[in-house]
Amino acid sequence: MMSRAFALSAAAVLAGSILFAFAAGAPQTGKDTPVHLSLPDPAGMEARRHIFISGHSLTDRPVPYFLSEIADASGLPIVWNRQHIGGSSIRSRSFGDDAARPWSGFSAGTDPEGRPIDVLAELRAPEVPEAGPYDILLITEQHRLLDTLLWQDTVTHLGAYQDRFVAANPQGQTFFFTPWLDVSDKSDLADWIAYERAAWPVWQCTVARVNDRIAAEGRPDRIFMIPVSLALADLMAHLRDDPALPGFAFADDRQAADAIFSDDVHLTPVGNYFVAALTFHAIYGRLPGPGAPSPIPAGQAETLRQFAAAFMDRYRETTPTFDSAACASGPGLPFILHYTGYVERTYTRAERGYLRSRIQQVRDTLRFAFRL
Repeated sequence: MMSRAFALSAAAVLAGSILFAFAAGAPQTGKDTPVHLSLPDPAGMEARRHIFISGHSLTDRPVPYFLSEIADASGLPIVWNRQHIGGSSIRSRSFGDDAARPWSGFSAGTDPEGRPIDVLAELRAPEVPEAGPYDILLITEQHRLLDTLLWQDTVTHLGAYQDRFVAANPQGQTFFFTPWLDVSDKSDLADWIAYERAAWPVWQCTVARVNDRIAAEGRPDRIFMIPVSLALADLMAHLRDDPALPGFAFADDRQAADAIFSDDVHLTPVGNYFVAALTFHAIYGRLPGPGAPSPIPAGQAETLRQFAAAFMDRYRETTPTFDSAACASGPGLPFILHYTGYVERTYTRAERGYLRSRIQQVRDTLRFAFRL
């Protein structure tokens, strides 16, 4: 009886906080918000093939190796290097985790061989000098979107990384690789798909805010977006609706999820191949045709390349630009509620139990509503 009363009390507090937050934190649309290109013209990208990757496990091997194989099969071989820190934020990879050593994060992390890397030195003088300066930066963020915005200050540190990259090569192009959250239930993908689709506009707003600052400084560089999380959600929805795609056959959501996800968030080789194909198409606007060599079964590879190409073609047509107008004063209460609810179901309920996790949800809702 006590637990039920406590749960009802928590729900009442949540409802009250929602109404209060809505009154104080509803997003407003700016009148003169800059508009930014979602992606560059692929025709101008073919000569840009020296890629630096800053990320964590979602951009870890085998994604760069698959990207290189796809590039070779497309006749556009690439040279790449990376800064890798497992589970890291952009803040950790730039400012660093030691406030007494500001910007030491640029000298943290490892290269593809597991050796320490000094990012700024590498950008100034690449390990493969014959490849020229790095002309593409591929960068991602931690996947807990609102927590990362609040505690890791994505806008500031993504901007700082961009500043250093274009200082080394003013002609460089930066692509933000959108990460995805853990799947809440691999036996029912609907919740995760809905979350990722709701999160996508907030990722757009986040990157747009960085671009807004760059534009205000009169600079020509911008950060483009690769909608990896959104494409993964669409892929999983498609596999649920059409479980007999060439190379695939699923009896239920669980089988579809297990084909793409090795656990709740990391991907199988099949899933990583899709991410690599999508990334390559986002940058270069093409993929190799049927019969191209691939590290996964040929039928699956061809289906995934076709899906990635079709998705990116639609994306370029329907989303040629993006801006920060929709969240000029924050991510908005509807998404905050969606996010805190999803995080409660996916993470904190298992860690803390139902009652404590619901209380945490109330706290998080208020915190995000008033501090973002």
